[in-house]
Amino acid sequence: MSDLDLTPLTEILAEYAHLGRTALLPALQSAQSIYGYLPEKIAAEVGRALGVPLADVYGVIDFYTMLYRQPIGKTIVRVCNNPPCSLEGGSEVLAALCRNLNIDPNQMTPDGTFTVERAPCLGLCDHAPAALLGETAIAHIQPSNTEGILHGVGGKPHSIVAGDLRLLTSNCGRGRPNSLVDYLSAGGYQVSKKLSP
Repeated sequence: MSDLDLTPLTEILAEYAHLGRTALLPALQSAQSIYGYLPEKIAAEVGRALGVPLADVYGVIDFYTMLYRQPIGKTIVRVCNNPPCSLEGGSEVLAALCRNLNIDPNQMTPDGTFTVERAPCLGLCDHAPAALLGETAIAHIQPSNTEGILHGVGGKPHSIVAGDLRLLTSNCGRGRPNSLVDYLSAGGYQVSKKLSP
């Protein structure tokens, strides 16, 4: 662990330091984007810079499923296993992906390319079963298409209300809330415009 270069982290933490504890989640997300996960040395440095006890830092890391203490694959495949996706075969897709890669859920492939994990909800219930390959949503996934899923081939989600929950949450972790202007400029409320006389 001592060979981790803290220089890029120090630069990012300088932007968050004045915010203290309120910047903990975005600081951890930024640190993970640099190192791929949050080893103890990185978690301790984030806590030191923000004035947050290490126990509290670990409390946040352990609470959020998209923060990792251990190395993860370069690409994470998140398969939704909430009731709508499970009823449509999400669990079977998860099992098929793991068999294809010869790993268990939440494990990384030996070459470090993939980690496959259960996701509590992806907000894509109308496209069940669904998965995220990195940040790319794939709809109506099937156990017979594991290679396709691993290459981002599959159904593309489209909303019947022409919206995307991710538009509403696009500023999460960026230190400012989303506004109606941001939402509209990102393409929000398109159906309302179409339905207006």
